[in-house]
Amino acid sequence: ALFGLGEVLLAQDAEAARDAYERSLAILRPVGDPWGVAHATAGLAGLAMRQRNYATARALMEEALALRRSVHNPGAIATSLTSLGELARREGDDARAAEYLAEGLARFRDLGSAEQVAWTLYNLGLVAVHRRDVETAAAMLAECLALRAQQGNAGEIAKTIAAVARVALLGGEAERAAQLVEAVE
Repeated sequence: ALFGLGEVLLAQDAEAARDAYERSLAILRPVGDPWGVAHATAGLAGLAMRQRNYATARALMEEALALRRSVHNPGAIATSLTSLGELARREGDDARAAEYLAEGLARFRDLGSAEQVAWTLYNLGLVAVHRRDVETAAAMLAECLALRAQQGNAGEIAKTIAAVARVALLGGEAERAAQLVEAVE
């Protein structure tokens, strides 16, 4: 219940969410619940990543991944891998990001998780942008955008179009990039 409360509070009050996750961990660790500990730990890791406390985020994400592997939770393992990939991307470690994200993507595809596939493709697209690999970035983001369009989440669609604008700019298409940015607005 405390973990769920943390998830609900996350969008409104990060500190209240952190408190709920930490209280959840305080109960779950002593009773030896690896599934619950992994989820609460991952929640804290996400908060740390948002606050750019990458070392803490990485340690917590790695702990969550190990716990999720220990209980053989395929969807949660894929989530941990993609989270670690996103973190590595934010840190500028393209090679490590691509490795985590490729494994996360394969697992999400096996599970048929379209929303998570889109999330992972988005991150892979941004890694390719950072590497200045226009072709790969365009392919990843095109598939991501198609999935997000099916899901109808306007915020995620806009975020993806903004990334596509970066690809257009990298490819020397300044006018197209400007049109895409205008579409996002």
